[in-house]
Amino acid sequence: MQDEKWLSGTELKGKIVTLIPLQLDHASALVETASDGELWDLWYTKIPNKETVNGYIELALSEQGAGCSLAFSVIDNETQTIIGTTRLCHADCVNKRVEIGYTWYAKSYQRTSVNTECKFLLLSHAFENLSAIAVEFRTHWHNHASRNAIARLGAKQDGVIRNHQQMADGSYRDTVVFSIINSEWLAVKASLLFKLERRS
Repeated sequence: MQDEKWLSGTELKGKIVTLIPLQLDHASALVETASDGELWDLWYTKIPNKETVNGYIELALSEQGAGCSLAFSVIDNETQTIIGTTRLCHADCVNKRVEIGYTWYAKSYQRTSVNTECKFLLLSHAFENLSAIAVEFRTHWHNHASRNAIARLGAKQDGVIRNHQQMADGSYRDTVVFSIINSEWLAVKASLLFKLERRS
């Protein structure tokens, strides 16, 4: 039985960004964010457009209500605008495992400190507040930018799930699975803080 109290709505504030609970009224801002780079055209991931954004958010909130997900909008602290979204998802509350996924940012914020700080905030919450024993990351085999970004965080590749999911175009997704376990967190934390301090 899922312990729905394990994941509960919260705000995670950093120096660069703040993660606030995702809401339906964030829809138009998310579409505007995704238009920076026309992210919905990326074939190997699912980024919402104006036709799909409400369903995207409603599904996230439904999973959150079931206790297996916690969705955030990413706010740029300087401009106070939404620049992306991310999520704790596929939570196994019994075994204290959770995945960080559904992460995307406006193109102009990619390859900046934003992703590093977002992951730092989420990992800190998972390991230090939720006492998670492992945090997973999953991405499409062909999403090389995502795979490289996950590896730079200090996550280790667990393996590849072949023919994991069928895509909308009929192709099959091979999913690359990475993780950070609780005994690795202090070293990963030190590495992330070092990266953030060097870029500040």
